[in-house]
Amino acid sequence: MTPKPPITAAELDETWAPATREAMRVREGVPIRAGDSNTIEAYSINLDRWLPIMLTGGGTTFATAEDRDAVLGMLKL
Repeated sequence: MTPKPPITAAELDETWAPATREAMRVREGVPIRAGDSNTIEAYSINLDRWLPIMLTGGGTTFATAEDRDAVLGMLKL
């Protein structure tokens, strides 16, 4: 499978951040962090490891660290 190209924060669907934030709350506060290669990672207790969160369009990377950090801030509201 060909990797999806990085996206900017502006390219995220407007419902992505609220839906992702709600899913994290429902699962009792899933820890998230800035990952390598401009990703946002969530911790899976089932797999005991950090996994990148899927973004709008099916990719997992942002074009810049600034885009990643802006979206990470939206998720931590």
